[in-house]
Amino acid sequence: MLTCCAPFSGSAQDRPIAYTAEDSIVSNAEDGTVELFNNVNIVFGETTLQAGYAKIYWKDQLVEAKGYKLPSGEMTQQPVFVESGKTFYLSEIRYNWSTEKAKIKALLTQEGENFLNGDAVKKVDSNTLYMAGTGFTTCSHEEPHFQIKTGKSKVVMGERIITGPAHFEFFGIPTPLVIPYGYFPTNIEKPDISGLLMPSFQNSPTQGLGLVNGGWYFPINDYMNFELRGDIYLRGSWALAATTNYKSATST
Repeated sequence: MLTCCAPFSGSAQDRPIAYTAEDSIVSNAEDGTVELFNNVNIVFGETTLQAGYAKIYWKDQLVEAKGYKLPSGEMTQQPVFVESGKTFYLSEIRYNWSTEKAKIKALLTQEGENFLNGDAVKKVDSNTLYMAGTGFTTCSHEEPHFQIKTGKSKVVMGERIITGPAHFEFFGIPTPLVIPYGYFPTNIEKPDISGLLMPSFQNSPTQGLGLVNGGWYFPINDYMNFELRGDIYLRGSWALAATTNYKSATST
């Protein structure tokens, strides 16, 4: 294992970058770059990046990372990016550690109860993502049983997912269930965020396939909120429930 450490060249950070690689670290003083090969780990303060291959551009305060290509042609060690306690699984990333902006290909992460994926992603700050080719679901399977697909979306981490026109997919098959606009809160502890609540997928032996516990969340004030949730199944049965939650002003 090869280990190196170098100071940040940007004013946004005051701690050094530490980086390691299993095979080799190749520095080029002329163009100010460092290439790292196999089991790469880079630490930018409290932000970390793991990948099979990475290249650091000191002058531009950039790092590019992707997987490691085996002799068989298979890609392994796909990048894993961790920032502010959030973990992002990627195929490629180009990250500026000074501005915290990034361009990402094939992202997968969890936001609240939702599993979120995107084909092309722009990270504009530590909390905001703009995504193209977005899918999100509460299903934790690698190939989700259902998801909402949209051409573009905005994700404010820890708060909300905002989409344009979107449709439901079941087992990868598009359906005619379409919404013109989506606003999904991912943290209903925030008193000012209302919107759609993502349903979960269920396969009932008596009722068939269904979406359950989806609905609408509406905060009334700092101490009271209202939830309208429902279930619907392909065999025609459905259910609807309304809940009002109250938090005492003296509670901590």
